[in-house]
Amino acid sequence: MGERMDPLTRGKLNTEPPIWDPRRYFLSVFHYRLLHIVSEWQHIIERVEESFRFYDQVSLLSECMSRLLHCRRDIGALASCSA
Repeated sequence: MGERMDPLTRGKLNTEPPIWDPRRYFLSVFHYRLLHIVSEWQHIIERVEESFRFYDQVSLLSECMSRLLHCRRDIGALASCSA
């Protein structure tokens, strides 16, 4: 028979041999659950940082486009004044 994994630890803890001490079992399950929570939060932080980087790029591009349009209007105004 193959190894039996504990579902409360998302398959990280082998049930053979079983942990008979309730406190030790609770702490083992709690440990693996906390590891999963930390992993999820790290993923969330990475996604938020990625969103900020994307926003910075879009914001910079928008600012550059705005400056180009202002320069184009200024050049058009100068051309019409000299004509």
